[in-house]
Amino acid sequence: MDGALLIWSFTGDCDRERFVVLSLNTKNEPITRSVVPTGSLNASTVHPRGCIQNSYLIA
Repeated sequence: MDGALLIWSFTGDCDRERFVVLSLNTKNEPITRSVVPTGSLNASTVHPRGCIQNSYLIA
């Protein structure tokens, strides 16, 4: 499945900013997807630790 379609199906029509992390394996197949923070109407503050935390927990 195309990555953009996968993320679109996960977020849909949101009224707030979302930062979605899509983790891939070595064959470029999606393993996990997660929303790191849900921000305000026009901003979403992201910390690098939040981006890679779920990938480490799965591996």
